[in-house]
Amino acid sequence: MLSAQRSIVPVDVDGVTVYVEVTHPVKEGETQSNVSGKRIDFDEVAKSITAISNQLAAAFSKVTLNPTKTAVEFGIELEYQSGQLLAIFVQGSTNINFKITLEWEKKP
Repeated sequence: MLSAQRSIVPVDVDGVTVYVEVTHPVKEGETQSNVSGKRIDFDEVAKSITAISNQLAAAFSKVTLNPTKTAVEFGIELEYQSGQLLAIFVQGSTNINFKITLEWEKKP
């Protein structure tokens, strides 16, 4: 049986080490998983964020009345699985929330 554990791990972001909190599975009877001490690559998380951002930008480009400002806010949880750092947008739930703001300025 697996349980979840949280750890602070070093993550490589374009050659810079950033420490992040991640959730990772731990097998029953183990005190910690094999994530400790490893320097993990951020590429898969960055790819996930880029893909979602590109899709949202494409959707906003189809808005008939072009806004002068667009903002999107969303959160991710980082999880370490099978040797990779993953961006988790929905876990244990069927809901994902995006806070979207579109603004139009009046021209003088």
